[in-house]
Amino acid sequence: MKDSDLAERNLSLADRTHNLLDEQKIHLFRASLELGSAALRTSILITGGSVVVGLAFVGSMYSSQQTDIAVELFRAVFIFAIGALTAGLASGAAYIGQNKRNEAAHQIEKTDEAPFIVFPQNFVTMERKAGRWIVLAVTFVGISYLCIFIGLLFAWDAIKFKTILETSGT
Repeated sequence: MKDSDLAERNLSLADRTHNLLDEQKIHLFRASLELGSAALRTSILITGGSVVVGLAFVGSMYSSQQTDIAVELFRAVFIFAIGALTAGLASGAAYIGQNKRNEAAHQIEKTDEAPFIVFPQNFVTMERKAGRWIVLAVTFVGISYLCIFIGLLFAWDAIKFKTILETSGT
């Protein structure tokens, strides 16, 4: 095999390797955006809707002079609001994490010699920083879902409280 044939083969391999790297970057970026945004949308929709409905219901209870029940129900609304806040924080953390991961991916250099891709010395550090932001975002989403569960428990407790008041004749 001639040196020119070997060089041409290396260029071909380099080109294929570079294309695979580019495709992988695009695929990972799209997948993480889709999955993350679905989890965030769900959390924001549930907690935000719960806050709106809960506040309307609490306002109705106050206007009909059922303040005891309104106070009990407000605890659930407050927990739902915390869930909505943590979902918003998750959105910000996910954006920062994805941006840092994107910065790290763009630091990878393409070469015409094997192994055809050169990672910068600080690549692992950059990926770890991005990963920490992503973990923080996932944690916030988890807290948001936990707030949904706790808020539902508080709402159920308020409904039971109302039932007890009604059965006792108060």
